[in-house]
Amino acid sequence: MSQNQGIEDYNWAVNEIHLAMKICGIHFDNDRSKWLQSLMTLRAIFLASIVINFILFPAIPAMIKVWGHLTLVIDNLIIFIPFVMSICNLFSMWCNRKEVGGLFQEIEKDWMIQRPIAERNIMIKNAKTSMNIIRFAYITATCLISTHNMQFWVLGIIPRTLTNLTDGERPLLIQTYYMYDVTTDVNFMLTAIGQTLSTMVAALCYTTAGCIFYTFVFHICGQLEILKILMENMFGDNEQESDKLDESAAQFFKVVVRRHQELIKFAEMVEDIFNMLFLQQFLGSMISISSEGFLIISMIVGDVDVPAVAVIFVIIYAIYCIVMTLVYCTGGEYLIASSEAIYTAIYNSHWYNSERLHRMELTVIINRAQRPLYITIGKFTPISLTTFTNFMKTTGSYMSVLLAVKS
Repeated sequence: MSQNQGIEDYNWAVNEIHLAMKICGIHFDNDRSKWLQSLMTLRAIFLASIVINFILFPAIPAMIKVWGHLTLVIDNLIIFIPFVMSICNLFSMWCNRKEVGGLFQEIEKDWMIQRPIAERNIMIKNAKTSMNIIRFAYITATCLISTHNMQFWVLGIIPRTLTNLTDGERPLLIQTYYMYDVTTDVNFMLTAIGQTLSTMVAALCYTTAGCIFYTFVFHICGQLEILKILMENMFGDNEQESDKLDESAAQFFKVVVRRHQELIKFAEMVEDIFNMLFLQQFLGSMISISSEGFLIISMIVGDVDVPAVAVIFVIIYAIYCIVMTLVYCTGGEYLIASSEAIYTAIYNSHWYNSERLHRMELTVIINRAQRPLYITIGKFTPISLTTFTNFMKTTGSYMSVLLAVKS
């Protein structure tokens, strides 16, 4: 594989996520001039200001006004919390933009290495999987936002519970309270457009942070799979073949250990970037999903009077939150399984044909490989499928509490 081919493969693998990062203003490039990087930062500030000024600040007095009305508070929360999460994601990615850029540089180096066709195919396979998940996430987010906004702009339907506590003569898309008169044509139209843009920005920022995580995790797993294959085939099938390899075994072990350490460091950097982000994301998703479940049941039994399309939106929204959480946990589980496969590969190799010194070196590698790589939720618990089941159990418990309070 030529160097030009490596550059083409790298650009193909990260082009889509880089485009989203540039739109969000969180893309960092050492080769970019300072004033261009400043413009990138201004873009992130501009996007954040749209959401903060049109949604977050006006939603706080609206929350205060409806406090004490459980259904209205829940209706406010399921919109307010995702906007907070999206701004937190944007802020976290912007603060760690240099670290994220450094990880992408490491990915580029891996693509530039001259590799056998089999190893390149593994990298392409994982890159395709990552790209498919990224496309699915953006398409789902687009469908979700379209379902929410088109009701208002095309059908004239307000996709939420209306109340005279915050809504005037002309209710807006999202439950908010502004310090100016929104009933005039110009103010109403500009505010409605601002809220619509805010939903698009929030969906973009929320989804992009997760897609960066998918890109990193699947790249690590691909490199671990390549390392696993090297470990499985490091010794020959018989002692004569192994004797020929013993001369270069010391150098081989150095390469393997160094590469394993590089992947461990890569995973630790991903952990440092995402652990606090996932803490707020899982807590926010837990509250959102339990609130959505409560609202769906209230809509079905007729306790809340909303249009049918609003019910469809809430259902799609709940499914989206659950699926995105599941995808995060699946990626974490994949990383754990890929790292644990290293010591399994050593067991499966013909280590018994090697010298005693090499067996001792293998023991050191096995001891480190038995500690799997993982990404945690705020340093508390690893992200895995077990975490997802506990997450859904806790969410169901909170939803039961809300239903009990209402009844």
